Amino acid sequence: MVRLAVSVLAMLLVTGVAGAATPCPPGTFGPLVSPIDGLPLAGGSSPSGAFVVDVGVITMGACGSTELRVRARRHYTVLHGVWQSCPGFGRVRYQGTTNYPACKALVSVLRWRDQATGRRRGLKFESLRAE
Repeated sequence: MVRLAVSVLAMLLVTGVAGAATPCPPGTFGPLVSPIDGLPLAGGSSPSGAFVVDVGVITMGACGSTELRVRARRHYTVLHGVWQSCPGFGRVRYQGTTNYPACKALVSVLRWRDQATGRRRGLKFESLRAE
């Protein structure tokens, strides 16, 4: 009985390690959005609208840096970030998905509330890794 339990546990450990995914490496992504004026991507540290994904941190235009949660799956990686206070936009939420292992293109969604009207705004766009 003990041998069976040990062999099952060993099998679970081996298959768990073999199926584990690794997140995409850090990089700079340029959004395929034109124009970027009036969006959280513009201004601040990235005049071109590019945003930087680093280990545990994302930096974007007018909003600056915030904590980044990364979930690596077998065929894709999901990124989540929330800026509690972004000048001119209030709270901004970010979600991005990229295919793994290529990690070249990133499909992103930004959500925020319009400060003038109070309406929710959203923007879905693609970005390419800057080389």
